[in-house]
Amino acid sequence: MRTSQFIFSVLLLLTLSCSKDSTGNDQRHAANSDLDMQLNMAATTIEVASTLQFSLDIHNNSDKPYRLNFADAQRFEFSLENASGITFLHSNDFIYTASPEKYSINPEETLELPGELTLTDKENLSIPAGDYIFNVKLFGDNFPLFSKDISITESGSDLQYTLTLTATTIAAGDELAFTMDVANPGPETINLIFPSSQIFDFWIKNDQGNTVLYHNHFYYTQRIERYDIESQESEVFASEFDLETDKFLPGEYIFKVKLHGDSHPYFMQKLTVTE
Repeated sequence: MRTSQFIFSVLLLLTLSCSKDSTGNDQRHAANSDLDMQLNMAATTIEVASTLQFSLDIHNNSDKPYRLNFADAQRFEFSLENASGITFLHSNDFIYTASPEKYSINPEETLELPGELTLTDKENLSIPAGDYIFNVKLFGDNFPLFSKDISITESGSDLQYTLTLTATTIAAGDELAFTMDVANPGPETINLIFPSSQIFDFWIKNDQGNTVLYHNHFYYTQRIERYDIESQESEVFASEFDLETDKFLPGEYIFKVKLHGDSHPYFMQKLTVTE
């Protein structure tokens, strides 16, 4: 699977108006007290592989124009993380076009900066279904951080997946073993076909974000593998490999894994490697 770079496209719409009525969204003051900011979300329940849409309303409370200067196309700092603190998306992962912009907000007027974020990661894989925290702020210092709980839901998937690791703390040189239980709750048989003996796509990254181990580092037998999962039944897929001491130094890692193929969600798990 080809790794692709991101270009985060933020659509900017300048809307000057009176301060908006309360909508139940968080409203906060910037550190300099000249600005009030409010985060608006188009939705907090979103389907897998769809787009997260949001906007920041920036109201000028002062009696003078307030100027915002952006050195490039980045308008926001943001992250998307789960309850375990694993970051799935971060604004630093994106490439921004060199298009500096300047905005002037007149006294008692509001600037609306909308943004949208496609829920795919560095490997162009969809962020899996689950509950997340979306953190966002205006790019730059002295601006408040907003956090919103969002839920990503399956988009009509007929399969349910459960990842299990035998251990999450492993000594360097020992074996990482895991299983994925794939259940079919639907009324019809579902066929899973793999073009080779490769059942999983996986990545292990260190705490600097560098890939230490990748499924393409392995050899696979070229034979078609077919699994028929009957209605209300499940299939358990298992794999294991050594955490070689020349690659894995003691420290923290992220293990990302999914069934091989484009239609399956992936999972992320923290690993601790010890001496």
